[in-house]
Amino acid sequence: MALLWLLAAVPVGAESVLTIAKLERTTPVDFATEIAPILKRNCVACHHKADAEGGLVLESHASLMKGGDTGPAVIAKDAKSSLLLMRATGEEDPLMPPEDNDVGASPLTPEELGLWQLWIQQGANGSDTTETESISWQAIPESIRTVYASDVSPDGLHFAFARGNRLLVTDLDNPTETVSLADPALGDSGIADVDLIQSIAFSPDGRRLATGGFRTVRFWKRTHSPLESKDAAWLKPAQTMAVKPDSSGIALVNAIGDIEVWDVAKNERRATIMGHSDPVVGIAWAGSTDHLVIADEAGRVTFNDAATGNELAGLKLGLSLKQLATCSDGVHVAVRSNEGIVRLLRFVAAAEKAPASVQVVHDSIADIVDATAVALIAKPALAVAIASESRGVVLVDAAKNQVTRTLEVGSVVDAMAVSTDQTRLVTGSRNGIVGVWNLADGKQLTTSNASVEDSLALTKATRDANRQKAFVAKLTGKTKTLQELLKKEDEALAALIKTRDAAIVANDANEAKRVAAAKLVTASEAAIEKSKVDMAAAEKVVVEAKARLEKATKQLETDKAAVVKTAADESDEKKEEKDEAEAAKKAEAEKQVAATQAAIDKAKADVAAAEKTIAAAKASLEKSTKELEAQRAALTKAEAEKAKTDAELVKQQRSTDAATAAHKRATDAIPAHQGVVDAETRRLARLDAKLAHVQANLTRPGRAVLAVAWSPDATQIATVHRDGSTRVIRSSDGQPLTQFPQTSSSDLAADGGTGQFDVAILGDKLCRLSGPGAVQCWSLQEHWTLERTIGAINDPGQIADRVTAIDFRPDAMTVAVGSGEPSRSGTVKIFDVQTGELVRDLGDLHSDTVLGLDFSPDGRTLASSSADRTIALTDVATSTTTRQLEGHTHHVLSVAWQDSGEALASAGADQTVKLWNTETGETSRTVSGFPKEMTAIQFVEATDQVVAACGSGEVRLVNSTNGGKVRSFDTAKDFVFTIAVTPDGKKLIAGGQSGVVRIWTIADGKLVSELK
Repeated sequence: MALLWLLAAVPVGAESVLTIAKLERTTPVDFATEIAPILKRNCVACHHKADAEGGLVLESHASLMKGGDTGPAVIAKDAKSSLLLMRATGEEDPLMPPEDNDVGASPLTPEELGLWQLWIQQGANGSDTTETESISWQAIPESIRTVYASDVSPDGLHFAFARGNRLLVTDLDNPTETVSLADPALGDSGIADVDLIQSIAFSPDGRRLATGGFRTVRFWKRTHSPLESKDAAWLKPAQTMAVKPDSSGIALVNAIGDIEVWDVAKNERRATIMGHSDPVVGIAWAGSTDHLVIADEAGRVTFNDAATGNELAGLKLGLSLKQLATCSDGVHVAVRSNEGIVRLLRFVAAAEKAPASVQVVHDSIADIVDATAVALIAKPALAVAIASESRGVVLVDAAKNQVTRTLEVGSVVDAMAVSTDQTRLVTGSRNGIVGVWNLADGKQLTTSNASVEDSLALTKATRDANRQKAFVAKLTGKTKTLQELLKKEDEALAALIKTRDAAIVANDANEAKRVAAAKLVTASEAAIEKSKVDMAAAEKVVVEAKARLEKATKQLETDKAAVVKTAADESDEKKEEKDEAEAAKKAEAEKQVAATQAAIDKAKADVAAAEKTIAAAKASLEKSTKELEAQRAALTKAEAEKAKTDAELVKQQRSTDAATAAHKRATDAIPAHQGVVDAETRRLARLDAKLAHVQANLTRPGRAVLAVAWSPDATQIATVHRDGSTRVIRSSDGQPLTQFPQTSSSDLAADGGTGQFDVAILGDKLCRLSGPGAVQCWSLQEHWTLERTIGAINDPGQIADRVTAIDFRPDAMTVAVGSGEPSRSGTVKIFDVQTGELVRDLGDLHSDTVLGLDFSPDGRTLASSSADRTIALTDVATSTTTRQLEGHTHHVLSVAWQDSGEALASAGADQTVKLWNTETGETSRTVSGFPKEMTAIQFVEATDQVVAACGSGEVRLVNSTNGGKVRSFDTAKDFVFTIAVTPDGKKLIAGGQSGVVRIWTIADGKLVSELK
């Protein structure tokens, strides 16, 4: 619905107004269940917080009542003044939703309009807590088996995946062993969520599993179920214990010192053996027989019938005993004294003429006087394994009483046990190392000195330190690069300054030339002007002189005529007498003629002189004019040269300014970069110290091994340590499998306690005794329990919509949750794992649903990908987005960091995989050519290889450095939604639409298992 709240509205004709039905009801109209659904169906598409047309948001009661750009949309108890209703009816123009809307919204029906009107007239009540319509969930049929999410535990032992809303955890070594996790609050249906599970993540410490549903995140915690005393009456205070090799019986020394023998299957006490007045230091079954061997501190050793408790034979030795060891042959026994001497005994069964007896075979084995542990080997010939303070572990031929082999253990051994097939020996040392040895050749097969948590902590600390070391090395290398850059900038700036100075000199010279040329032009122009003036003056003189000449010439003629006339008159008078006056007149006329002739002569001279001046001026003008043309050409050339050097100088100055700025940046970059180097170097020191602490923690006194035991099938080894912890490791490679809680009597031995430390695997259970406490047993099969649920399906305030992405921070203390309403928001929130408390609300990092989350290996940056086609890199400490990566043209469905933290891979619905440089935010490579959308991506351990899943069914291993395909893994054209790689990079798991989960070995692409 596109409601545009205009400042001025023009009413439409009456024929356009929709009818409002009059509702006959007195009950209040409920906003959440009656009004909000209409808004959601017809209005919210155009009026939500990500795209609020007219500033109006209709997603909640609060935003509706707030109104839009033109004020309130609803005025309580005044329907006629409420624009929401008026626009919906068309009484206010334009009608909403408009007929040509592109979101499929329909005009409101008369009944809907009547409901709105009644709600407004009743006061337009409602609240954000009731704005969400009640959701009625229908059961998801088991036939919905699509696998949308999966993850591998950090120890690489387990794999979690969801089929629909059913959550399963599988043993990767034995995929047929699968357990189903269920939320008890959802009944006995065996489901883990009401909605499809679209995100799964193991915590980095392996203790928890997080799953995402609709507005909820569930945390599942891995535990071992303890055996209850009501199910096993022999779980009682004891001083020592022994489990029969076939797990059918258990014997223990109770609080008073009696030996109780119990039938495990029947949970019944078979016998009670009394008579050892001195503390019992050891009890053990004589191989697979029903004989129980007992040794006490005073040196008394007895063989008893476990069924009746009767003593079959006994021997009192003249030494104080500390340990008892039996042989699988059911006959031989070794005892260790307080002084460290080992004595070999043999049980002789009763014969016709002789009762059963216990005989001494050797008073002292191999002359060892500082033994710390002993074990007996039955095959291929009887041998004794002895651990001592001074000689390590030696193997002694029992027949010859000679040392045949020495095992280089490296630390004092306090516990040993022989495998049921008599081929291997396990040793437990004071430095916490458990070693497995091949008895045939004395070679060490494997070692283990870490629990599951220790192993993960060590792996993480090692990777963190190595990653930081590489980062600091890179930064240090960049320092050298910056210094070299500064040197180059120095040289470039000096060269540019030199070039600029030369340009200044050239420009100055050209300016001098231009000025000189301009002066010459000016002088020539002045000379021309002077010549013109002189010529004009001379011409004026010529005109004037010619006028005088003409006048004088005429005057001369007149004067001459006068003289002639006077002469004529003088002839006539000769005849007559003239007087003196007439003679004077003649003389005057002649004088005038002479004067006029002189004026004529002068005028002629003036004309000649003026004409000469004119000729000279003309010559000078022609010369000056020619010179002016040459000088103007020279000036033009000089000005052109000056303009050229001006431009060159500007260019050189700009280059110099740019070089100066670059030099300043290069100069400033070094101390700034050095600050980063110093900070990261200090961080490296902290990480190195943490690694050293983790390594030291593995060998601290509390990790000393006090007891070891083999499982009946010899595939597992159980250990008890001085700190009271109990572990189970895989005998083939030393892989820690699980661990059990410390006892309340932890570290008794370290404090000088004398309690016995025993451990045994009883069928599918582990039993232990740590110090003078109670026998404790747990199921070896780990059990997952629902620890906590964050959010609620009817509360959009905590989590907006479906949880489509989850990732734990590397420290396992917090978890990031990605959600968002499709086409409206993409929210990311970070919660405390221990409490479920919201610790960081990163808000709407995207404008559409968040589809992928991955913390950087150092935990400082969170990468999020979205349906809005972008990837955001967010600094967790400051909650600021440092980079927005753009380049995909469709949904970005998955992101994954490389272990170095320098590269990020993304999988897009645009059928491409992109590799990003996280420092620059640029795409370093695009891998294309996939037929369908890319749905998931993950790096293989700390390598450059990535595994990418395609909707076409192809799962491809790609070399990220060149984009080349290494190999493909076939899923029979299943639409793959999720992949997971084991932490060691050896196995690949994929699941998709069919619900089939496939497991391959990455090295050769071999399919090793299918879970259907």
